[in-house]
Amino acid sequence: MAEPLKNVYNKAYIQRLAKELNQAGLSFDQLAFTKKLLAAPWKELELKARTTKICQALYQVLPKDYEEACNILIKAGKSFGGYEGMFFPEYVSTYGLDHWNTSLKTLEILTTYSSAEFAIRAFIEKDPTKAMDQMLIWSESPDEHVRRLASEGARPLLPWASQLSLFRKDPSLCLKVLENLKEDESLYVRKSVANHLNDISKDHPALALKVARQWVKSKHPHTLWIVKHGLRTLLKEGNQKALSLFGYAKRSSFQCNSFALDKQLVHLDEHLTLSFSFEVKKKGCFRFEYALSFLKANGSYTKKVFKISEKELNTGIHSLEKTHHFKPINTRKYYDGLHFIEFIINGISLEKKAFVLWLNKSSYHTYMIETKRGTIYTGVTTDINRRFDEHLSGKKGAKYTKANSPKHLIYLAPSSNRSEAQKWEAANKKLSRKEKESLSWLDTLARHLNS
Repeated sequence: MAEPLKNVYNKAYIQRLAKELNQAGLSFDQLAFTKKLLAAPWKELELKARTTKICQALYQVLPKDYEEACNILIKAGKSFGGYEGMFFPEYVSTYGLDHWNTSLKTLEILTTYSSAEFAIRAFIEKDPTKAMDQMLIWSESPDEHVRRLASEGARPLLPWASQLSLFRKDPSLCLKVLENLKEDESLYVRKSVANHLNDISKDHPALALKVARQWVKSKHPHTLWIVKHGLRTLLKEGNQKALSLFGYAKRSSFQCNSFALDKQLVHLDEHLTLSFSFEVKKKGCFRFEYALSFLKANGSYTKKVFKISEKELNTGIHSLEKTHHFKPINTRKYYDGLHFIEFIINGISLEKKAFVLWLNKSSYHTYMIETKRGTIYTGVTTDINRRFDEHLSGKKGAKYTKANSPKHLIYLAPSSNRSEAQKWEAANKKLSRKEKESLSWLDTLARHLNS
């Protein structure tokens, strides 16, 4: 497991900070400073709370003359890069809002050590026009870190930061800054500009598209990269105006021939393989994706689109195969039950399949299958993936499914042993058609596969 980011601020770090402040010209009791900071409840504090406590401790020892305090922070800040130095700009945003010129000059320097993208937002909120005038100046800086700050600090939806509601409503003040950076030589800056454009697209898709159409006219490779990355949310949503900017083939240029999954049941930390076959009727550029609809705790679904690839293809039959790993991740909680997956070409969903995700493995399962005739078959198995394929092949399956080919797995219940599974099977077989339908996923399948 990765080390928590908050642990950057440990005893050795605080001692180093005290030493660097002393060397920068601050005369104070370093031992008392360190002891006070690390006193309880330091160990329980999370990252943001620790940076805030450091800022407060600094305020107690730094000169009360704000400009003098900033000069010491600038000198000491050289030794602290990345996230470990983020509290230096935070000090400025906390105590420097009434010292505009000194604060912005200090942030311009500090951002080259770590980043002032969070700190500048306090100044934007206090006076948006004045702050963005400074950002416009910074957008022409020879330093890539300062140019990036001009874009990143004003992002409406900057991660880990409070939203800039003013710019969510009207991002026009940001556009001049982005215009200056649309051909930036630095990838570090271009990524920020693209992310900023993507933020705008979430609230103002028409404006983002208008900007993109103007920018692509230059055909500058850096600008084209920014536009494509900046419209990624619209592209994943299948926005046809965004797709047309990049010349993706129209719906009439392709068709899906087949879409298959290698499993009906997937367990956590297993893989699901998707196989696609499609025909290209007219040579063109194609973007291939798949979307997973994950079951939520309340029974609804949340959809996430995954990109496979994009390429130019000639006419003919083509195939793709993609494997998805259902690995545990911190940003998603999985739930037992029916899930859906769909194949997407150029923003258009061509076909959707259902499968079952089960977190824990079981020795036996009771299952129900809907046949192509609309009837329901009930059975018991130790391996539903193998058994479903047997039913489908008509070779080793039950006599009933040899005459009635399976369509969907519509019910699955885990059992700890064969006896328990057979009891469930016997009980299920006694149910009426209506009772079986209410127990199964038929209604959910119908609503989602036909949507």
